[in-house]
Amino acid sequence: MIIKVKIQLIGVSNQDFPNNFEYVEGNQFTIHQVLFRVIDRQNSSLADILFKDGNLKKEFSVLLNGTNVVSLPDKYQTILSDGDELIITIQITGG
Repeated sequence: MIIKVKIQLIGVSNQDFPNNFEYVEGNQFTIHQVLFRVIDRQNSSLADILFKDGNLKKEFSVLLNGTNVVSLPDKYQTILSDGDELIITIQITGG
């Protein structure tokens, strides 16, 4: 079954995402696989912005349907479903 997942960038400037979002379609995949699929399609510019040594930089968060991925039981290995939305955003902290 083919699924379609929306990837959105918020607070991340990247000319390769002119609308700040993109759709990824394919068979079953995890959050990790989708992130690297998008990076492969966008060359290294997005990878340089978001990743360091193969890991997401600490200043960014990934949300799956509004929930921070690090709070999910399988974190980046969570299997995505059709219609899921991933948001990559800068971390917002305060106090």
